[in-house]
Amino acid sequence: MQVDQISLILRLTVPEKILQRQLKSSPAKVGEELASVIDQYSSEHKLGYYPAIEFFRQVPEIDQA
Repeated sequence: MQVDQISLILRLTVPEKILQRQLKSSPAKVGEELASVIDQYSSEHKLGYYPAIEFFRQVPEIDQA
């Protein structure tokens, strides 16, 4: 029996009009909000830097919705 492995990468580009119809907020608004939350958290905790977004997935007081 022969087993072949295949690796596939798929990249889609979705027009902004379609995204805006599907999302509650525009991508620009989400980015601004996220930057504001990260800035506030970094300032309050006196980090002196901005952690990677992955870090904030582990922070319970930040709304993940």
